Amino acid sequence: VIDDEEVDSASGVSYEVLGTDSMLKGMDAVLLDMQIDESATFTTELAGGEHAGEEAEVTVTATAVKQRELPKVDDEFAQMASEFDTVEELRASLAERVEQSAKLEQANKIRDAVLDKLLETVEIPLPEKVVEGEIEGQQHQVIHALGHDDEQLAKFLEAQGTTREEWDAEARTEAEKSVRTQLLLDAIAEQQETEVSQDELTQQIIFQAQRYGMQPQEFIQQLTQANQVGAVYADARRGKALASIVGEVTVTDAPMDDATKRALHQTIDAVSADHVVLTPARGAAVVVPGRASTVPPARPRSSRSSALMASMTVLLCARSYLGARPG
Repeated sequence: VIDDEEVDSASGVSYEVLGTDSMLKGMDAVLLDMQIDESATFTTELAGGEHAGEEAEVTVTATAVKQRELPKVDDEFAQMASEFDTVEELRASLAERVEQSAKLEQANKIRDAVLDKLLETVEIPLPEKVVEGEIEGQQHQVIHALGHDDEQLAKFLEAQGTTREEWDAEARTEAEKSVRTQLLLDAIAEQQETEVSQDELTQQIIFQAQRYGMQPQEFIQQLTQANQVGAVYADARRGKALASIVGEVTVTDAPMDDATKRALHQTIDAVSADHVVLTPARGAAVVVPGRASTVPPARPRSSRSSALMASMTVLLCARSYLGARPG
């Protein structure tokens, strides 16, 4: 009810109270205190529909209450729910999975932190046409999914709580970061002479096929038809180049309190290029940070390298990616 006017109603709804307020904010707490055939009214902010964002008085009535009965955790349960014979084996397996998941999450955070610090450290000139192409590619996915219908796009943006101008600005920010990341990692891979084996490329294709819910062979056919196998190779090469740097970072495995966060930041802060030059094909170079030195000529680029680098000559000389920042 909004302003004494009923705007919506529903009956016979089955709802599981999980403490997450999956239907309406504050609803779970109200339901936990109710008995069968009891009603209660509470005020909440509607999350969807034409009245989204407005406060409403909501009345709920509990017509039935069911409680889920969980099975006893014993060897019989372990045999029924898993491949293990005993509950001890099941618990040990679950503990190992949780540990592996936590380590993977930690590794991803370290990787992202190292990459962000490198992007902060190295100034990279961006080719405007490449950025515009990235923006177009990002937005085309949404526009195509909406049938190239301007009215549907307007509704989509309204549901997202944004405007076309804000959407365009966000797309540019993401595109610029994406292009900067690709150029930076291509430069690092070039300096390190990073190569991707056939097995590594195959694993990358299988991984991407799984992300899109496709069979690897079908995905390979589409990549071949779209002439995108080189792009997958470039992604694998960039990932391998970044991994080689992340592998050098020393991280203390401890609770992430303030002191640990500062220590991690200091470790990541040590990741820096001593002398980086990225020179657009037309001229002006940007040098950051470090002392001047002689820059060797770039090696001829493989045809497998990213198209993003085709119009750029990238030279990268690094004394060490890790260690103290030059004084």
